[in-house]
Amino acid sequence: MLRILIADDHEFIRKGLKQILTEEYPDVYIEEAEDTATAVAKAFSGPWHLVITDISMPGGGGLEALNRIKQRLPQIPVLVLSIYPEDQFALRVLLAGASGYLNKDSAPEILIRAVKTILAGEKYLLPGVEVLPHMLLNVQETIVFRWLANERTVAEIATFMLLEAHEVDAIRQRVLQKMNLQTNGQLAEYSKKNNLA
Repeated sequence: MLRILIADDHEFIRKGLKQILTEEYPDVYIEEAEDTATAVAKAFSGPWHLVITDISMPGGGGLEALNRIKQRLPQIPVLVLSIYPEDQFALRVLLAGASGYLNKDSAPEILIRAVKTILAGEKYLLPGVEVLPHMLLNVQETIVFRWLANERTVAEIATFMLLEAHEVDAIRQRVLQKMNLQTNGQLAEYSKKNNLA
């Protein structure tokens, strides 16, 4: 059974989302949360296939909920909703670990498309929001990416980041995979091409 947690401080938004999701997935199990603390507590009580959270809620907001959920349960996909335009917050929430970002004004069919995309293991942004590969890296991966692009060795990066060399190499492999690259040299070329050095 599909299990979805909806977090929003406005009851009418939660009920509206629930109605849209139930029409598409008649057997879905949905729980609701009205603030950050409740959202995090319910997320930890899982299991959930998807968490949908507003970016603005009492107790820290959706980004705080996202950070806390991702620290403990990195595998749970989170779709962030907001009244703010995609170009203002979409990349920020992706970098924080979200699987997608959607404006609350989006039509119901767009919400369903986003949910289906995320449940299939992919990221979702509205068409037209340009996302370059490096924007999908998390904070730790971004740090390693920057050092590698500046031609630092894995051993040097491990010293900088107070990690073991094998841990940094594992991060390096994730970076290359996410960016569809094969070598550190290609990372350096990408960085120069996109003025990231």
